[in-house]
Amino acid sequence: MEQVEVWQGRHGDPVPLLGPLPGVRQDDTLAYEFGIPSRLVPWPGRSGLMRVFVLLDLGEFADAIEGGQLDAGTAVDGLRRWQRFLDRHLHAARDPSGQWTDFPPRRLRDLAALPAPLGPVVTMPD
Repeated sequence: MEQVEVWQGRHGDPVPLLGPLPGVRQDDTLAYEFGIPSRLVPWPGRSGLMRVFVLLDLGEFADAIEGGQLDAGTAVDGLRRWQRFLDRHLHAARDPSGQWTDFPPRRLRDLAALPAPLGPVVTMPD
């Protein structure tokens, strides 16, 4: 596992990005955390700390390439990693069996089981 910093937001969105947020990357899966705004009340038994799990979003990936914010080399690397994910977790050993392979990936459980917080808590603005 690798400690990383994450910025939350959408490509081309005029709303400023939130971050850096503490995160952990394991292979092709990312988990990061942030605090919910004080105006929101967590469900009973839940904390105000949100942990998010991310796999590559191809729509945002394409937008970043088209917008010139992702160079070709990085894009090629990302596409190859995404294909490895698909081959490993969705396509592996599927024929002739009709059962799912390792999906969702077991490492999501590993990342979910990490003690919170992953690092200093950054809270979303109200």
